[in-house]
Amino acid sequence: MGVLGLVPFLQKICPQVVQTLPNRLRHLSGKTIVLDGTLITQRLHFAPAPHRYRHVLGWYRLVRELRNSEVRAICVFDGKERSGAKRLEIERRRHIRKIDAARASVEVDRFQRLKKLKRLLNACRGLEAAQREQATSTLRRLIAEIPDSAIASSVVPPSQAVSSDISSGWPLRSPATSQEGSLYEFLEDRHIEEALNDQASVTSSNAQADAWLKDFLMPAEQTEPSISSEAIPDALAALYLDYRRSIPTVQSLMSMASNATAAHTPSATTDVTEVSSEYAMSKSQHQLMLDEGKVWLDLADFNPDPREEGMNDQNLISLAERSQFVSQSYERRCNPPTAETYKESQLILRAMGVPCVESSGPYEAEALASSLVIHGYADYVATEDTDVLVYEAPMIRNITSRKDPLVLLSGSEIRSVLHLDRSSYIDFVLLLGTDFSQRIKNVGPHRALKFIRQHGSIEGVIEHEKQFPPRVAPQAYLQQVQVARLAFTTLPPLPDPEELRQKEWDNAQVRSLLERFGLLRATAAYFLDDWDYQEALAGNYFNDKPSSL
Repeated sequence: MGVLGLVPFLQKICPQVVQTLPNRLRHLSGKTIVLDGTLITQRLHFAPAPHRYRHVLGWYRLVRELRNSEVRAICVFDGKERSGAKRLEIERRRHIRKIDAARASVEVDRFQRLKKLKRLLNACRGLEAAQREQATSTLRRLIAEIPDSAIASSVVPPSQAVSSDISSGWPLRSPATSQEGSLYEFLEDRHIEEALNDQASVTSSNAQADAWLKDFLMPAEQTEPSISSEAIPDALAALYLDYRRSIPTVQSLMSMASNATAAHTPSATTDVTEVSSEYAMSKSQHQLMLDEGKVWLDLADFNPDPREEGMNDQNLISLAERSQFVSQSYERRCNPPTAETYKESQLILRAMGVPCVESSGPYEAEALASSLVIHGYADYVATEDTDVLVYEAPMIRNITSRKDPLVLLSGSEIRSVLHLDRSSYIDFVLLLGTDFSQRIKNVGPHRALKFIRQHGSIEGVIEHEKQFPPRVAPQAYLQQVQVARLAFTTLPPLPDPEELRQKEWDNAQVRSLLERFGLLRATAAYFLDDWDYQEALAGNYFNDKPSSL
């Protein structure tokens, strides 16, 4: 996650510390950068590219570009161990992933319901006017006579039902797990948020679109027995009741996601760019629920006009398409890179001469990367994790966003411009919110900086600003702070210098790996400038924009 809201805050009050490099890697010629291998592999894995080994393909292209600009690289990956100080954050992320799996199941159910409804409507068109009126009158009666409370009372209370389903893995769509569970748990929410905030127009691939639409429009007689005219009213009623029963589940999921992110969600007065991605997605699903309700209301308004029938069909198709889109987004979140994904990435990197190292013990990759730069083994850390700025290492952003200029920030310069000493600077970022520390409610970046300048430390803030208590007991919060301070003031031990030595590009090994992963044709196209996976290395690697749904 990094430090909540730090960069937007800096862009507002001291934009001079945020430097842009429009010529991207050419500005770094002759330099050595440390790549955040875990983050970049995640981005490549989630890219909307069709190839199974798109992570290998993406790494191949990135390293080619680095070599063409005469930039040396060292790649750092997270090790198997994780800092115990991040226990609460780990639990929160694990819970969010389970909620995503539950949301995916809701959309699977919605798609099946809409598909059955579409086939029932096709069957209705063969009925006489009186029979059609009978079918829709049953639906109208249900809508008028059955309040939401009556539907809800027939099922387990939503919070209990959803919590129970989540704790049991939500049978329809449980999250995939890797051989190393921690790799899944540390799939960073900040990447998801970047995907949701990306404003680029995104569409599903033609193959995906054709598949769901063909399934949705498939005539019922090809997949299921025909339905009699007498059974149509009951079938419509059953589908409508199924929709009504889904309402408390969606509402409960939205509430649960909001609660799960509360500890890291800024107050309502802070920058809207910090709003959690989970909330954005839940809003989209909530809108789908409302729009499906409108479809049912329209169907209850019996109108034999063929033009109205065509409009109903189009509304159903549009709703089903959006449901599929949201479902795919959730399923993508529930299928993170596996341990094998990272091993394959390291194989191609080492074949291309890039040294790869893993963090050890309780240390994170960004801490090791920062240590390498601070000790002179490299010039910059290339990552999106702003924890690097707390260690005061210089940081390069947008290394994977090929359409954007690189952005250079220096932690030591930021501290100097903010007129803070080392300990006050660390306390300032801890007040903003990190993986180690919760944000204090209603204390955003401006107020946090003011408080630290006035009181010098978080202890001083707690003592003098009684109207802004921590979310947990003060003593428990200060224990979090102490652990976080230790994490940000302790650099991990360095690996053996031999592990950091630049190697030669092994052309035979590279070719062998590309052939093994079925990528020879794709890389040949790259040399012809025909291979353009810009989205693979862009911020929106989930290929979705829920706010537009």
